[in-house]
This record gives sequence, structure tokens and C-alpha cells, in this order.
Amino acid sequence: MKRRHFQLFIASLLSTTLTPQLTAAQQPKPLPASRHAAYQLFIQGQQYVQQGNAPAALECLEAALAFYQQEGHAMSIANTRLWLGMAHGGLGNWPAAEANIQAAIDWFLFNEYLTLGSAGLRVAGRMYEQRADYPQAIALYEQALTLADEVIAGLKVPTLQAGLRQLQDEILKPLMGLYRRQQNFEKALEQVEKAKARAFLDQIAYGAIDFQRGNSQFIVEELRSLEQQLYTLRQELANLKPRRLESQAIATRIGQVESEIDRLNAEYARRFEDLQTQSPEIANLQQVSVSTLAEIRADLEAETTLINYLVADEMIFAVVVSATLLTAVAIPIVPDEVAQTIVGIASTNQGGNGAQAAHPAPLRQLYQTLIAPLREHLQTPNLGIIPHSVLHYVPFAALTDGEHYLCEDYTLFSLPSASVLRFLARSHQKQRTGEVLLMGNPTTRAGSLDGAQVEVEAIAAQWNATAYTEAQATEARFWQAAPTAEIIHLAAHGKFNLAQPLFSVVHLARSPEQDGDLEVHELYNLNLDAARLVVLSACETQATQLTSSESRQKPGDEIVALNRSFLFAGSPTVLATLKAVGDDTTQKLMVRFYDQLQNGVSKAKALQTAMLALKEQDISPYRWGIYVLTGDWREL
Repeated sequence: MKRRHFQLFIASLLSTTLTPQLTAAQQPKPLPASRHAAYQLFIQGQQYVQQGNAPAALECLEAALAFYQQEGHAMSIANTRLWLGMAHGGLGNWPAAEANIQAAIDWFLFNEYLTLGSAGLRVAGRMYEQRADYPQAIALYEQALTLADEVIAGLKVPTLQAGLRQLQDEILKPLMGLYRRQQNFEKALEQVEKAKARAFLDQIAYGAIDFQRGNSQFIVEELRSLEQQLYTLRQELANLKPRRLESQAIATRIGQVESEIDRLNAEYARRFEDLQTQSPEIANLQQVSVSTLAEIRADLEAETTLINYLVADEMIFAVVVSATLLTAVAIPIVPDEVAQTIVGIASTNQGGNGAQAAHPAPLRQLYQTLIAPLREHLQTPNLGIIPHSVLHYVPFAALTDGEHYLCEDYTLFSLPSASVLRFLARSHQKQRTGEVLLMGNPTTRAGSLDGAQVEVEAIAAQWNATAYTEAQATEARFWQAAPTAEIIHLAAHGKFNLAQPLFSVVHLARSPEQDGDLEVHELYNLNLDAARLVVLSACETQATQLTSSESRQKPGDEIVALNRSFLFAGSPTVLATLKAVGDDTTQKLMVRFYDQLQNGVSKAKALQTAMLALKEQDISPYRWGIYVLTGDWREL
């Protein structure tokens, strides 16, 4: 899709929400004298449609249409006819509504304004749904989704896809309701998979991609220059922060440096996007189809059930699939309410063991929202969670009905989408190297992690391996050793970057070759040919910011970015934390986890056993329930 088409689509979306508030008493001019006057009538007509005042909307829109037709403004004609169709629908004048909406869609598609065509098909679907013509409404919604998916697949770069995915969500909500009405759960599963899987599947299906090959050397050099500028500013910031109370001038300079770092991060992300877009390997990718129900079931073990969540406005849909079951459940709840509960969990002091820490109210509340409506369908011992949006922050293992935690009843794991199952099987074809890379408590300005050092040294003793700690735990060593390691364990400070997911980072020790900041965008140049498991044991989400306006735009993206970058690089499984625990809890859990792995237990079962061992020691669920295993849950 051309950038100008995307920009026009965003402008069209904004016009439906940012139009001035008008009242029915404001009478539009019947005959516009200029294009500006016609546009004002068009805006008034939109507002009247949204208010349900169809007669006033018709008066405005018909006058605007007459002007546009006289002047030959084809795009304006199509946009106006789309809204005229909605106005006629508000009066029950279905033939006129259908004629106008169809005329707008035809023009959009003929002129390759595919996104606007998709939005028009959504309007048409809504009209037929209002008329209770559900088969036709479903057909139109499906066409709208197919068109949007085609545009997204053509873009290839996730940062350009955000607006289109918002449109997809607007289409999916009524469509999922109609699928449930007709008990067509297989189609519901297919659409949920399409909504989640496209960008990630396009990447992992083809393995690591060299974004720099075949591109303008100018862009590559510009990225390197930005990296150097960022490195210099971060060094300055690290030196200034301990002195922030010395003078107002230092405090002012700290603010200036932080602002400049934010600006350069945004510029880097934009240029990285340009580099991806121009890469011949990206441009030549063919679309990867999502898995069918039969294919998903073929890749599932008989004792495994998947819950595929989809978050929409005022609704959470859950498609449940196993070898013998397929159903969909609609959970009426405002996602912001879930976000508020998660923020409360993230803000909770994780201290306090014993009886008073058992089955906390927020964990019971999330259980009642996300699990209880599905419980009758969860009949297997293994349970795979496919989260969406804000649900990436939920500590599912710690959710409780007041008597049992979810991880007591099920062996849990997470997936990016059900369609990645067919790629996870490749991990068992890898040749064994026997190498283990253990790095903990790197020497960084982020502070010491004494427990992390004890952690990796204990694991090293278990596996007869070397633990690299403090100044030895360098980023340079990571790049050297990671490609041949079967297990990569990083017990280091890590931050998920909400504003710029490409800059989510794991902090390792500096060296002359590397600055120590292992960032997501760098991991796209990594090839983990031997990896079977990556463990990130001290990373922390920004869940406390979930209710901010910024996080509501893309909740969960930063978690997706860091975890999936390792999956993209070739590791079939990533074990990470939602919050840094900060005591010996992680060490206890990890030692038990690796002990189970050595005994041949599956990765998910090893994590379950380790979590339950901590529970039996009366350790708070806020400490042991925040570990999430993403990807292949089976044996190493």
C-alpha cells in the first residue's frame, strides 16, 4: 500500500472521532460556495450520522455531494457517498444505502485505495447486520478483513501496520459475534489467527534476514552514526545522574540528554523501518498462510489445549481448541478494567509470604474474568495461552479460583499464535552441541545483582559449565558464544521499552568491542542455529504504565519485541519474567527448573514443578507466578 493511501486512511479514521461537536440547532448552508464550505457540510453530515440525526445528515451530505460532483472531486465524492449510505441506512432506506456504499467501495478498490475499500466493506457489513442479514454481513466483514490483511502483508514492516490492525480489530468484534451466533468456531479460530500471526510468521518462516545486504550504504552508515550518538549520550547520562542534586544546571542537562535520547531512538526506529522496507529479502517474501484447524491439531499433543485470546473494545474473545474440542467464548468486559487490575499487581510489594499472601484478590479477579468462563472446556493437563494486547502482562500461572492456582491444575506455556506450532517442530532437528552459555550479574551501571551471580554459578555446577559473571559477562562474549549454545541463560537487568520496543534491552558488561546494551533491533542480526532454550531471568515489563495513553495504543508490544526477537533468531523457547523479583526466589526456581530439565522433563513441566516447589515454601504468588515460558513446551 502506498504511504499516501495509508495517510489518507488515518485521516479518514480521525475524521470520525475528532470532528467538532455540533448540535442539531446548527443549520448547514444548503448550497456550498467553495470547497471549504463543502468540506464543512461533509463534517457536519458525519457528526449528524454519529448523533443518529439521519435527516439532517442527508441535507448536509447531499449538498456537499452536489458540489463535489460539479467540481469533479472524485475522492471526496466517494467519501461522501459512503457517509450518505450510512445516513440512508439510519432511515431504513436500504436500497439507497446499499447503492451509495457500494459506489464508494467500487471507487476505492478501482483506484487501489485498498484500506479505504476495507473500511467501506466494514460499513456495508454493519448495514447488513442491522438488517439481520447475517450471512451477507459475514461475507462483507470477511472481505474487509481479507483486504486489510493483504495490505498488511504487503507492508511487511510492523510499525507501518498499526493503523490497519486497529481497523482489523473494529471488523473482528462484530464478526466474532456473528460466528458465535452461527456456531462457526472454525472460522472464528481462523480469523483470530490471521489477526495475530501475519507479521511474525512472515519473519520466522524464512529465518534470519540480513537487512543491510542490498541496501543503500547511506542508510547503514546513518544507523551506525545514530548508534554512536546514542552511546555517547547514554554515557553522559550515566555520569550525570549521580550528580543530579549538585546543581540546577546538572539537573537541566540531564533533562536535555534524556530528551535527545528519546528523539534519536525515534529516528533510529524510523530509519530501521526504512532499511527493512528496502531490503530485497523483505520485498520478495511471499505471504505465509495461517494454519488450518486440522494443521493446528496435528501439531498439538493429545493432552494439550490452547486458549487463543483476542482483546476488542468492551469484549474479550477466547477460542478454545484441542484434539477433540473447538469453541469460542465472548467475555464482556472493558479491557481497561483488566489493565487496572494488572497495574495493581505490578505495583504490589512482592514481600510478605505465608498465609496472608495466598490467593490474593487481584489474582482471583483475573481468574474469574479470563479462566472461569472457559473452565468447562479445559479438560487436558497441558494448557497453552495465546495472549493478546494487555493480556501479555497477566501472570496466568498465579491466577487462582481461591483454592487452586492455575499452575496447580495445568502445565502452562505461552505461544505468539497457534500457527507457529509448525515451526517449533524444527528445533528437534537441530544438531546437539552440548554448549551452555551462562551469564549473570554483569558489571553495569544498572546496579549489582548478587542473587543472579549465585544463580548462574549454581546452574553451572549442575551442568558442568562455566558461569560468566561481573566483568566477564560481556556483550562481546554473548555474540561470540550464543550461535553454538543449546541453552542461553542471561541473569541480568533487562527493560522492556514501552515507547520504542526496538530498544527493549538486556544490560550486559561493556567491552572495547560492544557497549553492553543488547537491544532488540540488534538481535535481528543473530542466528541461534543450536539454541533450544533462552532464559531471561531478570527482565521487567512496564506494566505499571498500562493505564497511560501511550500504552493503550500498543499494550504488550514491548514484551512481544524482546521475546520474539530471540524466537526469530532461532530459539524455539524463551523463558522470561514479567517483573524482576530481586531476591533469592529466582535462584531457587531456576535451580529446580534446570534440575528437572536434566531429568528429561518437558520445559513447561519443569517450570511448573519449580513454581509449585516455591509455593510449598509459602512464597508469595507475586514472586513465583511471574515466569512465562513462550514457545516449544516440550523436552529440550
